[in-house]
Amino acid sequence: MSLEWNNHHGIRISFKQQVTFGRYSSRLYKTVVLAVAGIFLSFLLRLHGFHGRDITFQAQIDRRSESRGTGSYLRQSRSFSTLQKRVFSQAAWDKALNKYGNPAINCDLPAKNVKKGYPTQSPWQDTDALEENGWQTTTPNSLALSDTPGNIVAALTGLNALQGTSTHYYSFQNQEYSVEVGGVATDFEGSQGYYASTVNVRTGLFVAEDNFSPSEMIKQNPSWYALNQPPPALNNWADVTFLQWYTAAKASGGSNNVILKRARSLKYFARYHIINTESQGIIDHALQSVGATLQPWPNGHTFPMTTDEGKAILGSPNGRGVAFFLYQHKSVLGIKTVDSVTVFSTTGRDSNAHDETWYQAIFTLRDA
Repeated sequence: MSLEWNNHHGIRISFKQQVTFGRYSSRLYKTVVLAVAGIFLSFLLRLHGFHGRDITFQAQIDRRSESRGTGSYLRQSRSFSTLQKRVFSQAAWDKALNKYGNPAINCDLPAKNVKKGYPTQSPWQDTDALEENGWQTTTPNSLALSDTPGNIVAALTGLNALQGTSTHYYSFQNQEYSVEVGGVATDFEGSQGYYASTVNVRTGLFVAEDNFSPSEMIKQNPSWYALNQPPPALNNWADVTFLQWYTAAKASGGSNNVILKRARSLKYFARYHIINTESQGIIDHALQSVGATLQPWPNGHTFPMTTDEGKAILGSPNGRGVAFFLYQHKSVLGIKTVDSVTVFSTTGRDSNAHDETWYQAIFTLRDA
């Protein structure tokens, strides 16, 4: 921890080198430093009016980060189900249906048919972009495929999606990055944003397990960063997770054609432990529309994309990221679209170790 002068932002507190996370720390006295930093950070948070969930969340980051030091991956519950009740919103449903109709979400369109004014292909198609933008990627253990409560092993086994080796990718934006500010390239300390996923290229499986974007991390914790600090250019979930998938496709080597064939094998896209209350409300309403309720695997419900229910789930906050993943990386993935989505539940644990219903969704993909 240090006080430093920054020509752009004045005096600020920096945790840039002295406090790092989990396996990324190379300090001999990591435990002592983290303990002191934690006490000091807690004092600062209280001084600036951060209480309750903010301090609890920091403790969750510390526990999650420390667990990676042993090569394991521990997701702390961030559902806040006791604080936020799921309430169906007709506006959210209508928005989700409209999102599906947007060409940016309707992923079976060839890239050349994109209408003027809509997003086209992402600039992030090269795996080197991760390191260039301050992302470090490691391969700890997966929670979704572990033997802990709430896992989705039974569902993925039922789909024959767990043959061969599955690899967990944890991309952590903990390194310095440069962003142009006022026409000047400016360096900023790592945002501590992260995206955690599990992939199996052999079976075409991608599991999105946990995420906290750099922009959201900065937005929720402004006092941790330089004044008005922007996120890294490579910030969005769809881009970073795509690069995780592409990294896995390249891992076994081979010619470009062989690598592209692996990359285009994508068949199942799972959203693990959905905690977004808008997405949960849309799933609940979709099920109610057909006289069903959320049930454990194998009694989940499948909605084809020809139905309003399937389209709304795809257009939900947890669905449209999948569409952007497919839509904005066609040069590598080819033209793929979503065929159906299956929603089901597992029984996980909340932050107090009590049983809790976890929402799960698996999107089945096909070539357009």
